[in-house]
Amino acid sequence: MHVKLKQVFGVLAATAVTGLGASIALASITIPTVPIGHPHNGFDSGGIRGNVDYRYSIGATEVTNAKYAAFLNAVAATDTNDLYNTGMAGIYGGITRSGAAGSYSYATIHGRENHPVPFCSFWDATRFANWLHNGQPTGLQDNSTTEDGAYTLTPSGIAANTVSRNTRWQWAV
Repeated sequence: MHVKLKQVFGVLAATAVTGLGASIALASITIPTVPIGHPHNGFDSGGIRGNVDYRYSIGATEVTNAKYAAFLNAVAATDTNDLYNTGMAGIYGGITRSGAAGSYSYATIHGRENHPVPFCSFWDATRFANWLHNGQPTGLQDNSTTEDGAYTLTPSGIAANTVSRNTRWQWAV
């Protein structure tokens, strides 16, 4: 599954991180976006398009393996919330993980750095949006990195599928 970012996530969209390649160095990533206009456009009664009452920008591309690897290197040394899926290293993937819990590191597979990152769940995408919202911090997966920001993620909210976007969000799924 490929997830799109828009500033409104704009969440998993992007171009390559310069110099990340097979490196595990942390980098600040940039998400290129394009504006979406026509606030207050009418609802399409045919069910194809809904109305949007505000302007926003959406990610210009899908989030790449390089950008997601930068995210993993920032917050998943101990991958508390399983942000890495072993399928990411497989035939359709582009990210490998090495080390042990507490010292995991992530690298892109040569030639797949700019491919869209596969095997991301909706909850992975919300955590990526929170990380962007919070300024791309480094550290454990907690309220300052992945569990709060654009979304407040709690085990009960996730289990009941009742998580919604917070006010003043900067990035959203």
